Amino acid sequence: MIKLVLKHTHNVNEHIRQFEFDYDHSVAFHAGQYLELIIAGQENLYFTIASSPCEQRLILLIESKTAILIESHCLTNGYIESKTPQGECHIHNFEQPIKNLMLVASGSGFSQMRAICQDIILNNQNINVTFIWASNEFFELDLIQSWHQKVNVVMSKIEDDSLKHQQLTNLCLQHLTDDISDTAVIACASPDFVYPLKDLLIAKGLDSKMMLADVFQFMPR
Repeated sequence: MIKLVLKHTHNVNEHIRQFEFDYDHSVAFHAGQYLELIIAGQENLYFTIASSPCEQRLILLIESKTAILIESHCLTNGYIESKTPQGECHIHNFEQPIKNLMLVASGSGFSQMRAICQDIILNNQNINVTFIWASNEFFELDLIQSWHQKVNVVMSKIEDDSLKHQQLTNLCLQHLTDDISDTAVIACASPDFVYPLKDLLIAKGLDSKMMLADVFQFMPR
């Protein structure tokens, strides 16, 4: 178990609250992994770590309703426990060196991409990164702006939820190179988007082993 001590919280918008925790830095994790928080009587408290291991504190971006529960637990107990970091969506899990990386997120999937972008930048890794984010609302814009020399950021406002998957797919296709055999992809969105995108990219030349998504683990087809 990991003990997380809450040090700071603030709202990033009316729906999401950012939590910053102190933790034992001997606990290793990769950017893109997630935690399962432990509260008696509660289930499925899974949250992607939004920070790089290089950052001072561990950051979680949590939906407001759940944030109330977690903040109350931390204030009552002084900390919250988590299982050790899990998940396969990190760049160390690709079988070959990465030259080009496409990160694709819908809505709160930003957390995973935030961690990965921060990690690549803070470690000064020589990877061409394109981050595509479609959302009803954007946040952490100052941080995103600071990435501009290292990351090609493409943001698109979702105006119609029924069209968001096609909107995100179109953005991906617009930013593909002619040859994607040396491209890696990490996606954080629903299975209804991720699996068709994988099929489409494989048809265009992507190596099937070069795409990662948590839904492959949680909702295999």
